[in-house]
Amino acid sequence: MEAMIDGVPLDDLFSYRASSPEGGFVFKIAEGTVLAEFGFPVGDYEPAIVDGYWLLLPPLSAGEHTMQWSSSGEFQDGSPYSYSVTWNLLVGKKE
Repeated sequence: MEAMIDGVPLDDLFSYRASSPEGGFVFKIAEGTVLAEFGFPVGDYEPAIVDGYWLLLPPLSAGEHTMQWSSSGEFQDGSPYSYSVTWNLLVGKKE
């Protein structure tokens, strides 16, 4: 697993793993939210669970930035996966 922001690698990505509390949580889709706008039904869904790697970054400076991440490995059934994602960001200045 690798991640970079503007060509600078982020260290110790495996320390960023977080998962749901035991028993899960209630996932709410409210009217007017992005998911509702994409056609997901409004309502409460439970139990919802999450387990993954999450980054919380300080605000990026105004201008263009590139975020890249990639990962490879095996699913529980042994089948391989590999993917790479690049986001080209334009951060505006708040007025």
